[in-house]
Amino acid sequence: IVWFGEEVPLLGTGIHLVSEADIVLVIGSSMQVYPAASLVAYAPSHAHVVYIDPKPSISYELSQRKNLEVIAEKATVGIDFFVSKYVD
Repeated sequence: IVWFGEEVPLLGTGIHLVSEADIVLVIGSSMQVYPAASLVAYAPSHAHVVYIDPKPSISYELSQRKNLEVIAEKATVGIDFFVSKYVD
């Protein structure tokens, strides 16, 4: 959780982890709080980005993703959908 004006703890670690991800889940974010919202920009081009939010707001970084899937649901419903689709 990051509030407006707060620094992101371990931002460098987050960038490193996202840059190695095959799947990136963004759950319940307005995608308006930076620099946290910019983390998806560090995902590899092959990475599948799944954005779960009942009122999704497509940021610039999300709009640049070729492999973006938006699930316009509450987190509990969206995660269940994600798990049923992607987890064996």
